[in-house]
Amino acid sequence: MYIDTLEKLNDFVAQATHSDILALDTEFIRERTYSAKLCLIQCATEQVSAVIDPLAIQDLQPLAQLFENPNITKIIHASDQDCAIIYNEFGIVPKPLFDTQYAATLLGASHQISLANLVRLHCDVQLDKRDTFTDWLKRPLTSHQIEYALADVAYLPQIYRTMVAELDKLGRLSWLDEEFERISDAKNYQLDFDKLWHKVKGVQSFPPRKLALIQAVALWRERIAKRKNSPRRWVLSDEQIIEIVRREPPSVDDLLEVRGVREKLGEHWAKEVFSVLEKARALPEEQWPRPERGVSRGVETAASLDLMYALLRLRAQENNIAPTVLGNRDDLSQVIAGEHENVPILQGWRREIVGAELLDLLAGRLALHLEDNSVKVTLRELP
Repeated sequence: MYIDTLEKLNDFVAQATHSDILALDTEFIRERTYSAKLCLIQCATEQVSAVIDPLAIQDLQPLAQLFENPNITKIIHASDQDCAIIYNEFGIVPKPLFDTQYAATLLGASHQISLANLVRLHCDVQLDKRDTFTDWLKRPLTSHQIEYALADVAYLPQIYRTMVAELDKLGRLSWLDEEFERISDAKNYQLDFDKLWHKVKGVQSFPPRKLALIQAVALWRERIAKRKNSPRRWVLSDEQIIEIVRREPPSVDDLLEVRGVREKLGEHWAKEVFSVLEKARALPEEQWPRPERGVSRGVETAASLDLMYALLRLRAQENNIAPTVLGNRDDLSQVIAGEHENVPILQGWRREIVGAELLDLLAGRLALHLEDNSVKVTLRELP
């Protein structure tokens, strides 16, 4: 079903409201704009599938009724981007939510398993992905494009039912709650302007005074990119911000000498950036941003991380789940640093599987050794 009028949309919403599940996907273009441009919304229940055209329908609010309905589980594969798109369009995040990519990791799949692989695994169907890089802004859509878009949601209800049954049998359904609650939190999709500098690649090596300059230029770039509806890198790339701050140019002319800056900014914008730098230089020390605390990566820490990660991978393999679902090296670094309170690997079911053992390993109560080319874990008797 292709929906390009408000009347058709209302009819679909009326039908879908009687379902307890709603598969959901979006198609968007973001290469040439500040924010992603929503091009299609695909929805499916077990009875009906629809491709909804937001370029043809001015009022999409009837969909918000479905997205917020607490009696309808929204099924999305790799949901972070789709949730961000929907939040930007509607100001809401679909709830309750079931992410098939994350659920698959609790059933032994890779943490980045594709929808095509899931469909092949659970439905024995090979998806045609020829239109993966199509221009979804172009109209009219071809019948093949519509079929391709529908396929991204058509199989999700069946996959959902199968996964729920398997996870329930393993006693793992509740393991999903924490991650799905995180994904559904609207704060994840709200831009924190005070922390924009965290996303600039290469900031880790700079002292607080320099970070104040990076923070100021990154904030200026964000405002200009939003005003011009252009990608951030079209205003200034991360590399250019880093180089500007590294040099701290003493004049506008020196600023324009940074490679590519003259072409991107011109004299007018260069003067603005120079003024931003001057104001940031004048900030008192107490207003300088502070780098995030990290763990020293000396030889001892590296060795501890390797041992802990070996134990983590062992327990993940034994439980047939992706290691990344348990934790990563950053989580383990926090454990080494003694920051235990808010580390997921030390909470709930993760603690039961490996978290408590990681603490024992750090305390010397556990030992790892090789036996027949396999990692073995043994308790140690401490004096």
